[in-house]
Amino acid sequence: MDRSDSSFLSAADHKEHIAVLGPVILYLQLFALVVLLGAVASQLWAQDKQSTPAAAAEGKLDAFAPLIGRDWTAPLPNGKLTDTQRFEWMYGKKFVRNIHFVKTTKGEVVYEGETVYAWDARSGRIVWWYWNASGGYLEGTASIGADGAITTEGQNHGDASQLDRTRSIIRITADGWTFTPSYEKDGVWKSEPSRTYR
Repeated sequence: MDRSDSSFLSAADHKEHIAVLGPVILYLQLFALVVLLGAVASQLWAQDKQSTPAAAAEGKLDAFAPLIGRDWTAPLPNGKLTDTQRFEWMYGKKFVRNIHFVKTTKGEVVYEGETVYAWDARSGRIVWWYWNASGGYLEGTASIGADGAITTEGQNHGDASQLDRTRSIIRITADGWTFTPSYEKDGVWKSEPSRTYR
């Protein structure tokens, strides 16, 4: 057997080794801690750098800003229903949520839906998704005109009995906004009258 193995050292020799190695072990522990803290700091810095492109999306949805934070209501063409819409920021202004409720004159909700708008950094445009109570699911794009008008176009992924595609224009005014929709079903486009939300 090799008697140089530390397990065969006398208690005095063992204490001497500890006295010599103690500062070395402490140094190695401190070094490991510095390396660990450096790695954590580097990871946090990398995450911050990765979030910069998302921050670059700031301002891309600002066309919706005048609509944010309140209820907007418009009568629907038949005069027996109203549509109430509310826009709000999501996740630090990186998305816009738009919920709406169609109600009777008695306030009963007969239809509802939700749209989420986002900036698609890869395609360089605004995209949106819409879900409604009838099971419809649309997705599309939006563009902002030189006059500030928001034009949306979308494709329906719901039941075949529903509309196929949509197109609308939102124009924001000093005291409200107008919505001019058109819809395609079986290759035929139909326009509806504009409605004003106040």
